[in-house]
Amino acid sequence: MTGRRRVAYGSAPAQAARIARILRHRIQQKKIRPGTEIPAHAVRNEFATTEYVALLAITVLARESLVTAPRRGHAARVEGDGTKRAPRLQHEKLASQLQARIEAGEYQPGDWIPGTATLAREFSASEGTVQLALKLLRDTGALDTVPGRGSYVAGATPRGPRKPTPKRATPELTERVQRHLEDESAPGTLIPLREIAASLDVPEDAVRAAVRELMERGTVDCILGAGFHATSGNET
Repeated sequence: MTGRRRVAYGSAPAQAARIARILRHRIQQKKIRPGTEIPAHAVRNEFATTEYVALLAITVLARESLVTAPRRGHAARVEGDGTKRAPRLQHEKLASQLQARIEAGEYQPGDWIPGTATLAREFSASEGTVQLALKLLRDTGALDTVPGRGSYVAGATPRGPRKPTPKRATPELTERVQRHLEDESAPGTLIPLREIAASLDVPEDAVRAAVRELMERGTVDCILGAGFHATSGNET
């Protein structure tokens, strides 16, 4: 690792994304050689950030297969030639999708992750696959688990009881949210979920579910560390 530099501004996922970008460049430029350990405490000290942000940055690189997944007591190591590998197994893909939600701020530190059965239904996966995905995220430090209650995003004390999983939005609400975006949000701008909820007089979770439906249609993007953004087109 090189001299101390400070990137500790913005949200934890945004900080982690910036740190991961710097480390990614070093790996690809062979400034960090294959097999080199990247301990979370070294990243924390160099970038003047927290252990959680350092682990999140390393996890981003692990998802890209640039480094091995960090495990408790074992530092991440730079993989082979520093080239990316797409997740191959179903539980790796599911873990990547959940990690993307964490990085986008959909799940904040301390938030409960939906239960195994709920995730299995949402992702059309077996409960065994979900359990493997959650274990992978626990091993990388992205999640912690309370026996008998479930898993939550690491980095903060879990807040209250497990949150209910947002239901799918009604078609009527989805259309109302889309019309609001077309009228009020320029392409590429951050979608203010709370403001839309207040404007439409509906719960924020309902707006979030509607935005997720629009993301599946291609009307909305989810950008790393920045939340939901309107796209340049309104494809339906």
